[in-house]
Amino acid sequence: MRTCKNDSLRVSAINMLLDRGYGKPPQSLDVAVWDATPLPEIRDDMSLAESQALYREINQKLPGRPRGY
Repeated sequence: MRTCKNDSLRVSAINMLLDRGYGKPPQSLDVAVWDATPLPEIRDDMSLAESQALYREINQKLPGRPRGY
């Protein structure tokens, strides 16, 4: 069997792709729920005072958010 330069280039390209993980199924990610308490529902008919109070409540429940808004 004769091989030419193109065949060796194809083989090296295939090896590079396989070395990089091409064709493997993606790794699964573990997603953890830190706080299982549901957030309050936002409604269209809320007054300004209700929506501001709701925003403060949601802001307190979310981790890593800046406080004071």
